[in-house]
Amino acid sequence: MLVLALALLMSGPRAGADPASDAACFLAKANEARAARGYPALATDPTLTSLANAQAQEMARISRAMPIDNDTLVAKAPPEAQILGQNVGVGADCEALHETFINYPPDQNRILDPKFDKIGVGVVSAGDVIYVSEILMVSGPARPGRPKASVAPAPPPVVRVSPTPARSPAASPSPAETAASPSPSVVPSESPAAPSVPVVPSPSVSVSAERVSKSRGVPLLVAFALMIVGAAALGALVQTRRSRR
Repeated sequence: MLVLALALLMSGPRAGADPASDAACFLAKANEARAARGYPALATDPTLTSLANAQAQEMARISRAMPIDNDTLVAKAPPEAQILGQNVGVGADCEALHETFINYPPDQNRILDPKFDKIGVGVVSAGDVIYVSEILMVSGPARPGRPKASVAPAPPPVVRVSPTPARSPAASPSPAETAASPSPSVVPSESPAAPSVPVVPSPSVSVSAERVSKSRGVPLLVAFALMIVGAAALGALVQTRRSRR
């Protein structure tokens, strides 16, 4: 915000800027809002106006909205001041800033407080923005010894600068372009899937196993026959020996 305000100050005053006209705008709108509620109009006070102009110039110099220090305000206020209040802001125009001032909560709203009866408005143009200071007071009879006036707490400063319109992205396609160029769809391959071939066990495995079992059976039969023959021969030999004795 400070960089923006400094750049605006360096660019010079607004084309056709008229601080007096802007000050009259703030005063008129404040009294319109009060009249709508049946409150008496605020009268301009030259001392308050001088203080407000000096504060607007100071805000433009530092590129920031800020109220006058309370002690300084009391010391420089008119002798009839009983209560003092301030509104300060920076923005693009009178209408936006006044709208914010008028929407302050009741405990901070000096414009819509019927006790306040005097006002001073100061406006300074800098670039495309204006700095405004409104000083209001509740007046009464001046007393000997000049008792100090009380200062109502100042509401927060207002910053109302119109934002720059956002640009639409240059790369964004228009709805018509989006409709005309749909996303390409994936076409499935026309090649048929390879058929699955069942794996059949090789017949040579079972045949070879059968042959092995048969080849093993023949020697066993021969061995069994030889055992029988041997046993018979052994038995005959034993019998022959017994008969000789």
